[in-house]
Amino acid sequence: MMSSELLSFGWLQQLLVVLLKLTLSFTGPTNGTECTARGPASYILVFTGHWSPQTFPKQYPLFRPPAQWSKLMAITHNKQHRLFQEGALASIGVQNFAEVGVTVDLVKGAKDARKRRAVGAMYRTAGIATGIGHSSTELLLQPRSPLLSLMVKVIPSPDWFVGVDSLNLCEGDKWKQEVTLDLQPFDAGTDSGFTFSSPNYPTVPQENITQITSQMPKHPANSFYYPRLTELPPIASIRLTRQRRSSSRQTPMSNHILPHPIHPQRFSGRLTWTRSCACLFQICLFLSLSVFITIQCISMLLIHYILSLSLSTSQRHLWIVRCLCGRLGVCVWGPAPVQGSATVPATSSCGQLTLEPPVLRWRSRPSARHTTV
Repeated sequence: MMSSELLSFGWLQQLLVVLLKLTLSFTGPTNGTECTARGPASYILVFTGHWSPQTFPKQYPLFRPPAQWSKLMAITHNKQHRLFQEGALASIGVQNFAEVGVTVDLVKGAKDARKRRAVGAMYRTAGIATGIGHSSTELLLQPRSPLLSLMVKVIPSPDWFVGVDSLNLCEGDKWKQEVTLDLQPFDAGTDSGFTFSSPNYPTVPQENITQITSQMPKHPANSFYYPRLTELPPIASIRLTRQRRSSSRQTPMSNHILPHPIHPQRFSGRLTWTRSCACLFQICLFLSLSVFITIQCISMLLIHYILSLSLSTSQRHLWIVRCLCGRLGVCVWGPAPVQGSATVPATSSCGQLTLEPPVLRWRSRPSARHTTV
Protein backbone atom coordinates (compact mmCIF):
# COMPACT_ATOMS: atom_id res chain seq x y z
CA MET A 1 0.00 0.00 0.00
CA MET A 2 2.78 2.34 0.87
CA SER A 3 4.69 1.60 -2.34
CA SER A 4 1.61 2.29 -4.49
CA GLU A 5 1.17 5.68 -2.85
CA LEU A 6 4.81 6.58 -3.48
CA LEU A 7 4.46 5.47 -7.08
CA SER A 8 1.40 7.63 -7.68
CA PHE A 9 3.08 10.61 -6.03
CA GLY A 10 6.19 10.23 -8.19
CA TRP A 11 4.04 9.96 -11.32
CA LEU A 12 2.23 13.19 -10.46
CA GLN A 13 5.54 14.93 -9.78
CA GLN A 14 6.89 13.92 -13.19
CA LEU A 15 3.68 15.07 -14.87
CA LEU A 16 3.97 18.50 -13.25
CA VAL A 17 7.58 18.84 -14.42
CA VAL A 18 6.59 17.96 -18.00
CA LEU A 19 3.75 20.50 -17.97
CA LEU A 20 6.08 23.17 -16.61
CA LYS A 21 8.61 22.52 -19.38
CA LEU A 22 5.90 22.71 -22.03
CA THR A 23 4.65 26.01 -20.63
CA LEU A 24 8.14 27.51 -20.67
CA SER A 25 8.76 26.30 -24.22
CA PHE A 26 5.61 28.02 -25.48
CA THR A 27 6.17 31.28 -23.69
CA GLY A 28 9.91 31.42 -24.38
CA PRO A 29 12.49 33.42 -22.48
CA THR A 30 11.65 37.07 -21.96
CA ASN A 31 15.22 38.34 -21.35
CA GLY A 32 13.66 41.67 -20.40
CA THR A 33 12.51 42.37 -23.98
CA GLU A 34 8.76 42.03 -23.43
CA CYS A 35 6.81 45.26 -23.00
CA THR A 36 4.77 45.28 -19.82
CA ALA A 37 3.57 48.88 -20.01
CA ARG A 38 -0.02 49.34 -18.88
CA GLY A 39 -1.19 51.50 -21.74
CA PRO A 40 -0.31 52.80 -25.23
CA ALA A 41 2.10 55.62 -25.99
CA SER A 42 1.81 58.43 -28.52
CA TYR A 43 4.89 59.71 -30.35
CA ILE A 44 5.62 62.45 -32.85
CA LEU A 45 7.94 61.08 -35.53
CA VAL A 46 9.99 63.69 -37.42
CA PHE A 47 12.09 62.61 -40.39
CA THR A 48 14.83 65.07 -41.42
CA GLY A 49 16.81 64.89 -44.64
CA HIS A 50 20.44 66.13 -44.56
CA TRP A 51 21.28 65.32 -48.18
CA SER A 52 23.03 68.42 -49.59
CA PRO A 53 25.82 69.21 -52.11
CA GLN A 54 28.03 70.27 -49.21
CA THR A 55 27.82 66.97 -47.31
CA PHE A 56 27.63 64.69 -50.40
CA PRO A 57 29.21 66.60 -53.31
CA LYS A 58 29.99 63.57 -55.48
CA GLN A 59 27.50 63.24 -58.35
CA TYR A 60 24.88 65.19 -56.42
CA PRO A 61 21.69 65.08 -58.56
CA LEU A 62 20.51 68.54 -59.57
CA PHE A 63 17.84 67.68 -62.15
CA ARG A 64 15.88 64.85 -63.82
CA PRO A 65 15.02 64.34 -60.98
CA PRO A 66 16.80 66.45 -58.37
CA ALA A 67 17.75 65.08 -54.97
CA GLN A 68 14.63 64.30 -52.96
CA TRP A 69 12.97 61.79 -50.61
CA SER A 70 10.05 59.48 -51.18
CA LYS A 71 7.12 59.07 -48.83
CA LEU A 72 7.96 57.56 -45.46
CA MET A 73 6.50 54.13 -44.68
CA ALA A 74 6.43 53.08 -41.01
CA ILE A 75 4.87 50.15 -39.14
CA THR A 76 4.53 49.23 -35.48
CA HIS A 77 4.96 45.51 -34.86
CA ASN A 78 6.30 42.78 -32.58
CA LYS A 79 9.16 40.30 -32.93
CA GLN A 80 7.15 38.06 -35.27
CA HIS A 81 7.45 40.48 -38.18
CA ARG A 82 10.28 42.40 -39.90
CA LEU A 83 9.88 45.16 -42.47
CA PHE A 84 13.45 44.58 -43.64
CA GLN A 85 16.60 43.09 -42.13
CA GLU A 86 20.23 43.86 -42.87
CA GLY A 87 21.99 40.72 -44.06
CA ALA A 88 18.79 39.11 -45.36
CA LEU A 89 17.15 39.11 -48.77
CA ALA A 90 14.69 41.90 -49.54
CA SER A 91 11.05 40.96 -49.91
CA ILE A 92 9.14 41.83 -53.07
CA GLY A 93 7.59 44.77 -51.21
CA VAL A 94 10.98 46.13 -50.12
CA GLN A 95 12.36 45.62 -53.64
CA ASN A 96 9.55 47.52 -55.35
CA PHE A 97 9.72 50.33 -52.82
CA ALA A 98 13.53 50.65 -52.95
CA GLU A 99 13.65 50.59 -56.76
CA VAL A 100 10.60 52.58 -57.89
CA GLY A 101 8.87 53.76 -54.69
CA VAL A 102 5.77 51.57 -55.09
CA THR A 103 4.12 50.76 -51.74
CA VAL A 104 1.40 48.29 -52.83
CA ASP A 105 3.25 45.15 -51.78
CA LEU A 106 4.49 46.71 -48.54
CA VAL A 107 0.94 47.60 -47.55
CA LYS A 108 -0.31 44.15 -48.53
CA GLY A 109 2.37 42.46 -46.43
CA ALA A 110 1.55 44.66 -43.44
CA LYS A 111 -2.16 43.85 -43.73
CA ASP A 112 -1.46 40.12 -43.85
CA ALA A 113 0.80 40.40 -40.79
CA ARG A 114 -1.85 42.40 -38.97
CA LYS A 115 -4.27 39.50 -39.32
CA ARG A 116 -1.76 37.41 -37.39
CA ARG A 117 -1.47 40.22 -34.77
CA ALA A 118 2.16 40.74 -35.75
CA VAL A 119 1.63 44.33 -36.96
CA GLY A 120 -0.16 47.00 -35.00
CA ALA A 121 -0.55 49.85 -37.52
CA MET A 122 1.00 51.41 -40.62
CA TYR A 123 1.80 55.10 -41.08
CA ARG A 124 3.08 57.22 -43.92
CA THR A 125 4.10 60.79 -44.69
CA ALA A 126 4.31 62.69 -47.95
CA GLY A 127 7.58 62.91 -49.82
CA ILE A 128 10.09 65.74 -49.57
CA ALA A 129 10.87 67.56 -52.83
CA THR A 130 14.43 68.48 -51.81
CA GLY A 131 17.35 66.73 -50.17
CA ILE A 132 17.00 68.88 -47.04
CA GLY A 133 13.63 69.03 -45.32
CA HIS A 134 11.28 67.61 -42.71
CA SER A 135 8.22 65.39 -42.69
CA SER A 136 6.28 64.23 -39.64
CA THR A 137 3.43 62.09 -38.43
CA GLU A 138 1.96 60.87 -35.15
CA LEU A 139 2.36 57.26 -34.00
CA LEU A 140 0.38 55.27 -31.47
CA LEU A 141 2.21 52.23 -30.08
CA GLN A 142 0.58 49.44 -28.11
CA PRO A 143 2.36 47.17 -25.60
CA ARG A 144 1.75 44.17 -27.88
CA SER A 145 3.53 45.93 -30.79
CA PRO A 146 6.27 48.14 -29.29
CA LEU A 147 8.72 47.91 -32.22
CA LEU A 148 9.02 50.53 -34.97
CA SER A 149 10.39 50.00 -38.48
CA LEU A 150 10.42 52.52 -41.32
CA MET A 151 11.78 53.07 -44.83
CA VAL A 152 12.36 56.12 -47.06
CA LYS A 153 13.66 55.77 -50.61
CA VAL A 154 16.59 57.86 -51.85
CA ILE A 155 15.49 59.58 -55.09
CA PRO A 156 17.11 59.16 -57.56
CA SER A 157 18.90 55.87 -56.88
CA PRO A 158 19.02 52.28 -58.18
CA ASP A 159 17.69 50.58 -55.01
CA TRP A 160 18.93 52.69 -52.10
CA PHE A 161 16.95 53.68 -49.05
CA VAL A 162 17.31 54.75 -45.44
CA GLY A 163 15.45 53.04 -42.65
CA VAL A 164 15.13 51.70 -39.14
CA ASP A 165 14.72 48.02 -38.32
CA SER A 166 12.77 46.99 -35.20
CA LEU A 167 13.46 49.94 -32.91
CA ASN A 168 12.13 49.03 -29.45
CA LEU A 169 10.45 52.01 -27.78
CA CYS A 170 9.48 50.14 -24.61
CA GLU A 171 11.83 49.28 -21.74
CA GLY A 172 10.14 46.85 -19.38
CA ASP A 173 7.08 48.65 -18.07
CA LYS A 174 8.07 52.14 -19.31
CA TRP A 175 7.98 53.87 -22.68
CA LYS A 176 11.01 55.80 -23.85
CA GLN A 177 10.56 59.56 -23.73
CA GLU A 178 12.72 60.61 -26.69
CA VAL A 179 14.86 58.83 -29.27
CA THR A 180 17.11 60.36 -31.95
CA LEU A 181 18.86 58.27 -34.61
CA ASP A 182 21.19 59.14 -37.50
CA LEU A 183 20.42 57.20 -40.67
CA GLN A 184 22.80 55.75 -43.26
CA PRO A 185 21.85 54.50 -46.74
CA PHE A 186 21.11 50.83 -47.43
CA ASP A 187 21.43 48.85 -50.65
CA ALA A 188 18.45 46.53 -51.20
CA GLY A 189 20.60 44.13 -53.22
CA THR A 190 18.23 43.97 -56.19
CA ASP A 191 19.92 46.44 -58.59
CA SER A 192 23.62 46.68 -59.47
CA GLY A 193 23.72 50.39 -60.32
CA PHE A 194 26.62 52.40 -58.85
CA THR A 195 25.39 55.99 -59.29
CA PHE A 196 22.27 57.94 -58.40
CA SER A 197 21.09 58.05 -62.03
CA SER A 198 22.17 54.54 -63.09
CA PRO A 199 19.81 52.73 -65.47
CA ASN A 200 17.97 49.63 -64.35
CA TYR A 201 20.47 46.76 -63.99
CA PRO A 202 18.91 43.85 -62.03
CA THR A 203 21.19 41.92 -59.67
CA VAL A 204 21.15 38.19 -60.55
CA PRO A 205 21.14 36.38 -58.23
CA GLN A 206 19.65 38.72 -55.67
CA GLU A 207 22.00 39.79 -52.87
CA ASN A 208 21.38 40.55 -49.22
CA ILE A 209 20.52 43.99 -47.88
CA THR A 210 23.73 45.80 -46.93
CA GLN A 211 24.59 49.18 -45.47
CA ILE A 212 26.41 51.57 -47.82
CA THR A 213 29.58 53.07 -46.32
CA SER A 214 32.34 55.38 -47.52
CA GLN A 215 34.38 52.26 -48.49
CA MET A 216 31.66 49.84 -49.64
CA PRO A 217 30.86 49.19 -52.42
CA LYS A 218 34.53 49.70 -53.17
CA HIS A 219 34.27 51.18 -56.65
CA PRO A 220 35.35 54.66 -57.85
CA ALA A 221 32.06 55.10 -59.72
CA ASN A 222 29.96 54.60 -56.62
CA SER A 223 28.18 57.83 -55.62
CA PHE A 224 28.87 57.22 -51.93
CA TYR A 225 32.52 56.20 -52.36
CA TYR A 226 34.65 58.60 -50.28
CA PRO A 227 37.88 56.67 -49.54
CA ARG A 228 39.33 59.46 -47.38
CA LEU A 229 36.42 59.34 -44.94
CA THR A 230 36.25 56.77 -42.18
CA GLU A 231 32.45 56.97 -42.22
CA LEU A 232 29.75 58.83 -44.12
CA PRO A 233 28.03 61.79 -42.50
CA PRO A 234 24.38 61.09 -41.68
CA ILE A 235 22.27 61.52 -44.78
CA ALA A 236 19.08 61.68 -42.69
CA SER A 237 17.84 61.37 -39.12
CA ILE A 238 14.68 60.70 -37.14
CA ARG A 239 13.46 62.04 -33.82
CA LEU A 240 10.74 60.40 -31.75
CA THR A 241 9.18 62.45 -28.95
CA ARG A 242 6.57 61.02 -26.64
CA GLN A 243 3.42 63.06 -26.10
CA ARG A 244 2.65 63.67 -22.42
CA ARG A 245 -1.12 63.38 -22.49
CA SER A 246 -3.82 60.79 -22.34
CA SER A 247 -4.30 58.76 -25.49
CA SER A 248 -8.10 59.08 -25.19
CA ARG A 249 -7.82 62.86 -25.69
CA GLN A 250 -5.43 62.86 -28.60
CA THR A 251 -6.13 64.83 -31.73
CA PRO A 252 -4.84 63.15 -34.89
CA MET A 253 -2.01 65.01 -36.54
CA SER A 254 -2.14 65.36 -40.28
CA ASN A 255 0.76 63.95 -42.25
CA HIS A 256 2.39 67.05 -43.64
CA ILE A 257 5.59 68.57 -44.90
CA LEU A 258 7.22 71.08 -42.59
CA PRO A 259 9.46 73.95 -43.72
CA HIS A 260 13.11 73.32 -42.96
CA PRO A 261 13.73 75.97 -40.25
CA ILE A 262 10.47 75.37 -38.41
CA HIS A 263 9.94 72.74 -35.73
CA PRO A 264 6.87 70.50 -36.17
CA GLN A 265 3.70 71.67 -34.51
CA ARG A 266 0.43 69.90 -33.96
CA PHE A 267 -2.47 71.03 -36.10
CA SER A 268 -6.00 69.81 -35.47
CA GLY A 269 -7.44 71.19 -38.72
CA ARG A 270 -10.42 72.77 -36.91
CA LEU A 271 -11.34 76.42 -36.56
CA THR A 272 -12.16 77.81 -33.14
CA TRP A 273 -15.76 78.56 -32.23
CA THR A 274 -15.18 82.34 -32.18
CA ARG A 275 -13.61 82.42 -35.62
CA SER A 276 -16.34 80.19 -37.04
CA CYS A 277 -19.09 82.47 -35.69
CA ALA A 278 -17.31 85.57 -37.01
CA CYS A 279 -17.00 84.08 -40.48
CA LEU A 280 -20.65 83.00 -40.49
CA PHE A 281 -21.82 86.45 -39.35
CA GLN A 282 -19.83 88.19 -42.10
CA ILE A 283 -21.24 85.88 -44.76
CA CYS A 284 -24.83 86.43 -43.56
CA LEU A 285 -24.34 90.21 -43.43
CA PHE A 286 -22.91 90.30 -46.93
CA LEU A 287 -25.75 88.22 -48.35
CA SER A 288 -28.39 90.33 -46.57
CA LEU A 289 -26.97 93.61 -47.88
CA SER A 290 -26.68 92.19 -51.39
CA VAL A 291 -30.30 91.02 -51.42
CA PHE A 292 -31.53 94.33 -49.92
CA ILE A 293 -29.73 96.48 -52.48
CA THR A 294 -30.89 94.30 -55.37
CA ILE A 295 -34.54 94.44 -54.28
CA GLN A 296 -34.34 98.23 -53.74
CA CYS A 297 -32.94 98.90 -57.20
CA ILE A 298 -35.54 96.68 -58.90
CA SER A 299 -38.34 98.36 -56.94
CA MET A 300 -37.19 101.87 -57.90
CA LEU A 301 -37.02 100.97 -61.58
CA LEU A 302 -40.49 99.44 -61.54
CA ILE A 303 -42.06 102.39 -59.71
CA HIS A 304 -40.37 104.89 -62.00
CA TYR A 305 -41.56 103.03 -65.07
CA ILE A 306 -45.18 102.89 -63.80
CA LEU A 307 -45.27 106.59 -62.84
CA SER A 308 -43.71 107.69 -66.11
CA LEU A 309 -46.48 105.90 -68.01
CA SER A 310 -49.27 107.43 -65.87
CA LEU A 311 -48.16 111.05 -66.38
CA SER A 312 -49.10 113.05 -69.42
CA THR A 313 -46.57 114.93 -71.49
CA SER A 314 -47.30 118.27 -69.86
CA GLN A 315 -47.16 116.78 -66.39
CA ARG A 316 -44.17 114.55 -66.98
CA HIS A 317 -41.38 115.18 -64.54
CA LEU A 318 -37.87 113.97 -64.36
CA TRP A 319 -37.14 111.51 -61.65
CA ILE A 320 -33.81 111.23 -60.06
CA VAL A 321 -32.17 108.91 -57.62
CA ARG A 322 -30.25 110.61 -54.84
CA CYS A 323 -27.80 108.65 -52.77
CA LEU A 324 -28.08 109.56 -49.11
CA CYS A 325 -25.23 107.36 -47.95
CA GLY A 326 -22.90 105.68 -50.39
CA ARG A 327 -21.30 103.59 -47.68
CA LEU A 328 -24.54 101.91 -46.62
CA GLY A 329 -26.01 101.77 -50.11
CA VAL A 330 -29.35 103.40 -48.99
CA CYS A 331 -30.96 105.45 -51.73
CA VAL A 332 -34.24 107.42 -52.16
CA TRP A 333 -35.87 108.75 -55.27
CA GLY A 334 -38.19 111.63 -56.03
CA PRO A 335 -39.09 114.29 -58.58
CA ALA A 336 -36.28 116.40 -59.91
CA PRO A 337 -36.03 119.66 -57.96
CA VAL A 338 -36.39 122.93 -59.72
CA GLN A 339 -33.12 124.81 -59.98
CA GLY A 340 -32.87 127.52 -57.35
CA SER A 341 -35.33 125.80 -55.00
CA ALA A 342 -34.50 126.35 -51.35
CA THR A 343 -36.02 123.04 -50.27
CA VAL A 344 -33.44 120.86 -52.00
CA PRO A 345 -29.76 121.49 -51.32
CA ALA A 346 -27.17 121.24 -54.01
CA THR A 347 -25.40 118.42 -52.16
CA SER A 348 -26.43 115.70 -49.72
CA SER A 349 -24.28 114.99 -46.68
CA CYS A 350 -23.82 111.60 -45.03
CA GLY A 351 -21.59 111.98 -41.99
CA GLN A 352 -18.25 113.20 -43.31
CA LEU A 353 -19.00 112.05 -46.88
CA THR A 354 -20.41 114.68 -49.25
CA LEU A 355 -21.94 113.50 -52.52
CA GLU A 356 -23.39 115.31 -55.48
CA PRO A 357 -26.96 114.01 -56.15
CA PRO A 358 -26.75 112.21 -59.50
CA VAL A 359 -29.44 112.98 -62.04
CA LEU A 360 -30.96 110.36 -64.33
CA ARG A 361 -32.42 111.75 -67.54
CA TRP A 362 -35.41 109.93 -69.00
CA ARG A 363 -37.40 110.38 -72.15
CA SER A 364 -40.88 109.04 -72.84
CA ARG A 365 -40.60 108.88 -76.62
CA PRO A 366 -37.76 108.77 -79.11
CA SER A 367 -38.70 112.26 -80.34
CA ALA A 368 -38.60 113.94 -76.89
CA ARG A 369 -35.72 116.24 -76.12
CA HIS A 370 -33.35 115.88 -73.20
CA THR A 371 -34.06 118.26 -70.35
CA THR A 372 -31.23 119.39 -68.14
CA VAL A 373 -31.91 119.82 -64.46
